[in-house]
Amino acid sequence: MAETVQARIRFLVPVDYSVVSKQASLYALNLAAQLNAEVHFLHVYYSPAIDALEITGSSFTQPQVQTEVIEEMSKTEEKMMENFVAEVLQEAGNENIPVKKLVLPGIPEDEITDYAQENEYDLVVMGTRGKNAQKVAIFGSVTISVMDRIRIPLLVIPENFLPMHREIPNNLLFVTTFEKRDPHTLERLMRFLTPVSNLRIFLGHIQAEESDEWDNIRLNGLADLIRTKYNRPDVEVCRFQEKDLLKELDEYISRNKINAIAMTSQRRSLIAKLFTSDFTRKILYHSTVPLLIFHS
Repeated sequence: MAETVQARIRFLVPVDYSVVSKQASLYALNLAAQLNAEVHFLHVYYSPAIDALEITGSSFTQPQVQTEVIEEMSKTEEKMMENFVAEVLQEAGNENIPVKKLVLPGIPEDEITDYAQENEYDLVVMGTRGKNAQKVAIFGSVTISVMDRIRIPLLVIPENFLPMHREIPNNLLFVTTFEKRDPHTLERLMRFLTPVSNLRIFLGHIQAEESDEWDNIRLNGLADLIRTKYNRPDVEVCRFQEKDLLKELDEYISRNKINAIAMTSQRRSLIAKLFTSDFTRKILYHSTVPLLIFHS
């Protein structure tokens, strides 16, 4: 009987050639090397000149001129992508990782979301820029927009993620508000990180008030699931008060050397809460902890 060839894991890494997207690209390449994955780089470009042609061009010349403009832009973008990928591959120190380079015209958040879902990627890796960046935080806003719409696992790399911390995530904090899909998310997460031999899971619950008995039962039930089904006897359970979320999480991440956070985003309330809180600003603008979001 012929052996079944397992399909290689595929990452999609949208880039805008910035330092932020370079950090995300380097992280993706390192993760791909550990998980035997391939990396597809995507750049979406847009020019107001295209819209201007639709307004000012005559009915006779406009289609031809528009095609020429797009073709010329595409050649320029392809060259920039070629140089960008060559640079990150060299810096990553592993030029044997299978890569693919793609450039598309359009609105970034639309094209990224559509392309990722139509081609059924296993993971999308994006960087996000801080509020204090010297340039306008376009790529950061694109990441947030993609996060709201995409249904593929999304790994967000904060702006200040340090090069020395590009190691594969092995101290992972799974944050729960007891979504019904959490067991399914854990299944996907553990399958995804199967090659990580020294993986340790920390299970955290964000509570608005003092926890009740039912919260404790559900939290301990998830912990038991991780211990028994995934053979992770050393899983640690922790609780965070919403009112002190930033401080408690910051201290916990530092104390336990957490190098990734994962969560389910079935209810928008959790994502909205995190991405409008001081904690999210810490994660996205100041921290060195990537955020892995699984959509149900």
